[in-house]
Amino acid sequence: SQVEDLLEATAAAGNPTDQLMMRMLYAAGLRVSELVSLTPDQIDLQAGIVRVQGKGEKIRIVPLDADTVSALRRYLIDVRPALAAKARVTAKHARSVRSNSKGWGVCVNG
Repeated sequence: SQVEDLLEATAAAGNPTDQLMMRMLYAAGLRVSELVSLTPDQIDLQAGIVRVQGKGEKIRIVPLDADTVSALRRYLIDVRPALAAKARVTAKHARSVRSNSKGWGVCVNG
C-alpha cells in the first residue's frame, strides 16, 4: 500500500525522527497538531498508550501497537538524548538555543 511504501521510505532514509513521526501519524492515528504538542509525560510505554489533547481541548487516549511502542522507546532512550547532546555542541556556534515550548525539540537560531 502507499502508506507502507511511505513508512519504508522514511526508514530507508535513516532519519529516526521522521520515521517515528510517520509511524505516530499513521499507526497511532495522531493528528499533526497532537503529535507536535506531545510531551513525554503524555506517553505511557508500559501501558502502550499516549494521552493527547485534541480538538476542543478534549483529552483522548490512543493505544499504540507493539512496533510503535518499540520505536518510541528507542527514540526516547537513544535518539532524543543524542540529538539534545548534538544541539548543545552546535549551540556554541549559534546566537541562541531554546527548547520548543513542549520540550520535544531544540531550535537553534543562528
